[in-house]
Amino acid sequence: MRLYVVRPRSPEEQGYVERAQGIHRYEFYESYDLPLNLGELRQVVREWEYICNFLRPSRPLRGKTPWEYLMENHREVVSFNTELSQKYRAPTGD
Repeated sequence: MRLYVVRPRSPEEQGYVERAQGIHRYEFYESYDLPLNLGELRQVVREWEYICNFLRPSRPLRGKTPWEYLMENHREVVSFNTELSQKYRAPTGD
């Protein structure tokens, strides 16, 4: 999960970054008992990213998930490359 540093003197970016970091902080880091094993942690982070991108509606996107918004408004940037898709597949618990 990336945390972004805002360019100096760019208040127009500040709100977006703070919101994203707040979601990660309060809904992920403080809500999960995170494993110390790196492999297990990566799996938990992948599952969280899946929730954020495909299941969790976003108010700024008018109640759509980021995936729904992308498919409706910017479908041309979506890659259906099978190899890439495997890296971001739905969590299976394995």
